[in-house]
Amino acid sequence: MDNKIVTTILGATALTSSAIAGPVPVVVEEASYESHTCDALKNLGKVYKSETNPWIQEVKLFGRGQFQYGYVDGSEADSEGYAEWRRVRLGAEVKFAKFFNAKVRANLEDGGANDHNFDFGGYDEAYLGFDLGKAFNPGFVDNAKLTYGRHKISIGEDVHTSSKKIKTVERSALTGMVRPDNHVGGLISLEKGDWEGAFGIFSSDEGNNEALFDDYSGETLVYLSSAHGLESGDLIFDLIINTDAEQADDYKNNWAASVAYRTEIWDWDWAFNVVLGDNEDDNDDDGDRKGLFGGLVIQPSKFIWEDKLELVGRYY
Repeated sequence: MDNKIVTTILGATALTSSAIAGPVPVVVEEASYESHTCDALKNLGKVYKSETNPWIQEVKLFGRGQFQYGYVDGSEADSEGYAEWRRVRLGAEVKFAKFFNAKVRANLEDGGANDHNFDFGGYDEAYLGFDLGKAFNPGFVDNAKLTYGRHKISIGEDVHTSSKKIKTVERSALTGMVRPDNHVGGLISLEKGDWEGAFGIFSSDEGNNEALFDDYSGETLVYLSSAHGLESGDLIFDLIINTDAEQADDYKNNWAASVAYRTEIWDWDWAFNVVLGDNEDDNDDDGDRKGLFGGLVIQPSKFIWEDKLELVGRYY
């Protein structure tokens, strides 16, 4: 949000007494600089922006750090507290040549619980994008973009929400079952009114996340997503098909599908997510992870102090 100078007119006092005469009072203008600290922080990393430069339109830097503490007490584990830097990331994005953008974000924490190791932990995202809508103005969609590189693949309700905004400390275990790691591939994203869609083809091998771009391993993930904004809420469909899950090194699901719905009921926000899939992984002791699986997530939430304190529950 751009900062604005707000001009305040203090006003003039009319001298109506017949005993007092003088010039017409001068209107005094006072410029007051109104800004919220958070609004200023939003522009902190914006290094350069120009709508007229034909080569470089924008350069910005961004980063984040997330620290968390937890305590575990159960019959299967020793009671202990743990602390960790969950996410430490630094990145940059450049918009150039009117229609292109390049984005890179690196993980700078390579440890775990009670093991703080600040080191290069690979690329979270790294891709080159081309704005098809701006370049060709196809008309049948409002926006269209093509990107290639290392992507996050969004499947499941809470994955469609950035970790900066999710209402729980971590995403659900069900999401962890169907969501792949970040993979290299191509993605087409479309928007039309209240609809958003995506189609992508990715390497099913996680590969080396310390490389900006990996070669395809031969097996591929086919990804489809369709999100519909309805009067009553948002409806999201996701599908991943693995062409050879048995040979894949990382993502072992033959396929996985998700249907999510977000709405408001009785002044509460609700998120529902149903997931189905078929898993090829039989590396556990009894083979229980292999075969058809499914699950349900229900998450109600409500602000008890508007925009400051929110009550959130989750059942799955």
